[in-house]
Amino acid sequence: MNRRRFVIGLTWTVASAGCAASPAPPSPTIIAPISLPTVTAAPVRGKLLITRDGNLFVLDLDTLRESPLTHFPNGTFASSPALSPDRQSIACAYYVLPSDKHDLGGNDLATIKVSGEGLRIVRAHGQPGNSYEDPCWTPDGRALVATLRATQYSQGKFEGTRVSIVRVPLDGGEVAPVVADGQMPSVSPDGSHLVYLTANEEGMPTRLWVADSAGKNVRPLLADQTFTYVRAPRFSPDSSRIAFAAVGGPSRQSSGATRQASHGLIGPAVAEAHGIPWEIWTVQPDGSDLRRLTHIQEDSPVPAWSPDGQWIAFAGEIGIYLVDAAGKQSVRLTTRTSGGGITWLA
Repeated sequence: MNRRRFVIGLTWTVASAGCAASPAPPSPTIIAPISLPTVTAAPVRGKLLITRDGNLFVLDLDTLRESPLTHFPNGTFASSPALSPDRQSIACAYYVLPSDKHDLGGNDLATIKVSGEGLRIVRAHGQPGNSYEDPCWTPDGRALVATLRATQYSQGKFEGTRVSIVRVPLDGGEVAPVVADGQMPSVSPDGSHLVYLTANEEGMPTRLWVADSAGKNVRPLLADQTFTYVRAPRFSPDSSRIAFAAVGGPSRQSSGATRQASHGLIGPAVAEAHGIPWEIWTVQPDGSDLRRLTHIQEDSPVPAWSPDGQWIAFAGEIGIYLVDAAGKQSVRLTTRTSGGGITWLA
């Protein structure tokens, strides 16, 4: 589902008079071409935390410039950054390339100070092939809730991977199961809800669920809605809404979001061609008031709320964007990407 970024050129020469022209070649298929302008100034102040080449970078919305926050050794890769409730620490998945070529490796859970110092491995992945992903914080800041992909073996033979959501205490306590078969968790800041995904038999995320913080009293969040795929649910700072990315959805659902950036902020437009189009939506925890915020047709975007809940930043396959919480203004900040996730730092 990754964006297929390509430019299609078609040159055709017609024979001179008296010569029959050869049949024209078939027209190339371009999936959902879009024209997305890039802003020259952001409509809001702040700093985003993004990933680049395995490191964490700060994108300053005042200048739209990036600066490195970390300088990890070669062969290490940080992803899925998440800011702690006190905004002093960052949790992330942390991968170190194994020295043994037969070792599958896996993501550890790590924390680091917002200054970029003090890297700490909270929980190593353990068995080769195991991997922690998509960490989020509990409201008290004492634990992380994350996806665990655990390899399964029987008599030394690989039998598959079991996916679950687990709670990992920062004090070194035992990892506790929360939801079997769940992934991409997000805990509401008020501690009342947990939202997460489940995947179909092909491993594609297709269902969004909401439960209490212990993973109990589960119910579908998007009942009777026509979403094909969903991903990356994120609670707003006041716990009143959930942002998520999705393919499909109610065909008549719309908002005031424009297909291009607001007038006066745009730069040169860039034509793109891509794969399955995703959009950013929000919904209340009880499943009501579903809103589509964007019309940008990105691939696999990941949203992050601003501290005041007025904006959502999101990173996709061809850029990093902002949309206001009402869906009235949508802009692309840069054509550079952050494939390893995004969070709003300040």
